[in-house]
Amino acid sequence: MPLELDLFIGCQKYGNGKQKKKSYLFLEGNRYSSKIYLSDLASQDPMAHEFKVMSVIGCVRDWLTSRSKEPDQIAHLPFLMSKYRQFQQELPNMCAYNNWSVKRLLFPKFSSLASSFICVNF
Repeated sequence: MPLELDLFIGCQKYGNGKQKKKSYLFLEGNRYSSKIYLSDLASQDPMAHEFKVMSVIGCVRDWLTSRSKEPDQIAHLPFLMSKYRQFQQELPNMCAYNNWSVKRLLFPKFSSLASSFICVNF
């Protein structure tokens, strides 16, 4: 991941057009832990999520809100958390319907189920 982040930042800084307009969210588990293995990113200010789902969702929500042209349209954290809990409860049934295992679910299939859930529930 450090290489990909460096490439993205380089493209953003030295690219043109769309590359310069792109933004990113830099998360880390524990505050300042990225300084150990990403010392060249000293000017970056990553958000720490402390390995808590609610914190990750909150960080992403706040980041999207800060970049949105219509920040009032982004749901508040309690609503998002209730939907996340609902998704977690429905996930086993969704997997069973597709003959998939929740424990062996790879990201593309998880993403597909999450997208379906969002389309129906938001």
